[in-house]
Amino acid sequence: MNLYDLTTELAEIRTLAESGDLSPEDQAEADRLISTALDGLLPAKVEGYCGLIRSLRLEAEAYAAEEKRLAGHRAAREGLAQKLTERLQVGLEVAGLDKLKAGLFVVALQASPPTVEIARDAEIPAEYLTPQEPRIDRRGLLAAVKSGREIPGVKLTQGRHLRIR
Repeated sequence: MNLYDLTTELAEIRTLAESGDLSPEDQAEADRLISTALDGLLPAKVEGYCGLIRSLRLEAEAYAAEEKRLAGHRAAREGLAQKLTERLQVGLEVAGLDKLKAGLFVVALQASPPTVEIARDAEIPAEYLTPQEPRIDRRGLLAAVKSGREIPGVKLTQGRHLRIR
């Protein structure tokens, strides 16, 4: 029996037992079924769930660590490729070559698309500024409401979550 079926059946038995419509024998049987489920079946199912959840979280952590490791390797390779490209460009410029055929490859120096450099103290006209939506500082709001400040439309709520130890 899976956890869903077990808890559904347990809830039905508990509702029936609490209704008071049972004979003393049926009430004793309902109490025995509830006790059996709570003492043996339900804890075993919950233990299985907790074990699976822990295993899945550990696997996810291992994947995250592997992603981080591979991202480091990728970044190192990209950096090395960039350095080698820059060295090759400097070498061609020093040699005074704009184009060179090298076996399977042809390398050529060419003009890059124009870019805009902006000084730190530049006063950019408003027509070149992109308006942005204001963002809500949720942490600031939380701190303000916790300290007792009342802000219309904002309230402090607290939910519940499952903790597995």
